[in-house]
Amino acid sequence: MQAKLLKAEKLGGQLKVNMLLSAAPAILNRVVRLLHKDLSVEIKETREKRSLEQNAKAWALMGEMAHILGANKDDIYLEMLRRYGQSVIVTTKKDIPLDRVFKYYEKLKDGLSNGREFTAWRVFIGSSQYSDVEMQHFISNIECEAKELGIDVDKYADELNTHGAGTLSHSCPSPR
Repeated sequence: MQAKLLKAEKLGGQLKVNMLLSAAPAILNRVVRLLHKDLSVEIKETREKRSLEQNAKAWALMGEMAHILGANKDDIYLEMLRRYGQSVIVTTKKDIPLDRVFKYYEKLKDGLSNGREFTAWRVFIGSSQYSDVEMQHFISNIECEAKELGIDVDKYADELNTHGAGTLSHSCPSPR
């Protein structure tokens, strides 16, 4: 469901808001039935998600890279996430299997804190969660790597740029 905040007014320790909601009729009907009931509400600012065209471009380039390097496309993807992707650091009790929760991660170190053993992990955020701008940066770096392998990245540019899968102009960074 999408919402646009139209007006907000502070009333003591409360906030009175007027919103315009956009959703399927059945969902809007359910919302109407909730009038004057206590609700739990989560409010998040929307962001432009990466497009399917951007995703297709990234995977096509990584597929060609995998072919040239004799590697698996998923291994190339993980390496691109390592070098250019978004990630977070997570700590767990030692010997907790992360593969049941996360798909892309790497072990950083084992340690001891307050007498408890732990493991620190770098967990990579999959590109399906990237915003449009984050994906543009990711693709730009993949293009740089592809060019170094002699891949003609321009053959993807015309078709995909018209659908919003273009990249930002920048010089190729050195990998992390």
